[in-house]
Amino acid sequence: MATYQPTPPEKIDALEHVFYEIKMCLDTGTALINYRGPQLLQNVFLESFLVHCRCLIDFFEHPKSQDDDVLHKHYVGTVTIVNIPELDREKLNKDVAHLTYTRNSRDKSVDGWDIGKTLRLIMEPSLIFLQNLSAFTNGTKWENDRLLLVDKIQKTQPIYLTAATTHATGSTPTTSGFRISYGYTAGSPFPVPNVYYHKATSGSEGL
Repeated sequence: MATYQPTPPEKIDALEHVFYEIKMCLDTGTALINYRGPQLLQNVFLESFLVHCRCLIDFFEHPKSQDDDVLHKHYVGTVTIVNIPELDREKLNKDVAHLTYTRNSRDKSVDGWDIGKTLRLIMEPSLIFLQNLSAFTNGTKWENDRLLLVDKIQKTQPIYLTAATTHATGSTPTTSGFRISYGYTAGSPFPVPNVYYHKATSGSEGL
């Protein structure tokens, strides 16, 4: 267990990376909810989303933290438990960040990821954290980013809450069962999708 106590400037500087993890988790999760594209890109979005989820769970819960880990308790003094189902925790630990023999059995026996539900469970403590962070960010360059991120999460809530509800009821199959796919059509070339990107024309892309 980490015992390092970061200085106030260190905690302020680390907010850039905390905000990045929250934003990327939100952006990749919402992009997945209505994704309709090549399987390769779905894998990329899904793996990115799950890695950011795992990073934030460790931030909130810090189960096996190291001395240089940025932790939730450094800012608010407490541990926050994320209500991720145990099976999803096992998949995050064993199927995303580690290569295991048991991965294959889970691929065949469990449902894919409920993106809406998983995103909701991560964004709930993230929003509370951001809303209670003003004591650290007031008067710093991160206050505006904090407010923008709070606003973005609140505006995105209807999207992932609806997706979680439709997954649970089975009423909309397009929002349920996301899983990483390993197979491609025999004899076909490895799929390389056309990837388009938008270059910001203003001074900042914002949040």
